[in-house]
Amino acid sequence: MPEPRSIAFNGDRKAYVVLPHDRSGSMRLIAGLHGVCNPPEYACGYWISAAAHRGLLVCSEGNARCGSAMNGAPTWTQGASRIDGDLEAAIAAVNAELPGLSTRDGAILMGFSKGAYGAVKIAAAHPTRWPHLVLIEANV
Repeated sequence: MPEPRSIAFNGDRKAYVVLPHDRSGSMRLIAGLHGVCNPPEYACGYWISAAAHRGLLVCSEGNARCGSAMNGAPTWTQGASRIDGDLEAAIAAVNAELPGLSTRDGAILMGFSKGAYGAVKIAAAHPTRWPHLVLIEANV
């Protein structure tokens, strides 16, 4: 199983990244948005093996932190347009560090829980950027 890595974006925030097994050319971008008080390692961690066979997985960390009862886990407190901007910043940071590994052709946007609510709005606003959408544990 591939080892996930962390790439910084927007200062001190991290993108959870899983590299594709096949690195001979550009692979499909698979992006993920985690839920409330839930790190990207949780929501995207289930996708490690499948994503590595299909493309480059990038999961951005939320803009805020939950309290000590939730061990300071990342969360989202902003609207979908700001989440979209953060996700694009994370993807840009990954592409800068790992150029040529991903393509938007057939890109997949995955959202878990609150991330799914944001993913729907982001995909609707950018249908050519995100032609495929996977929603998990959300009533959307």
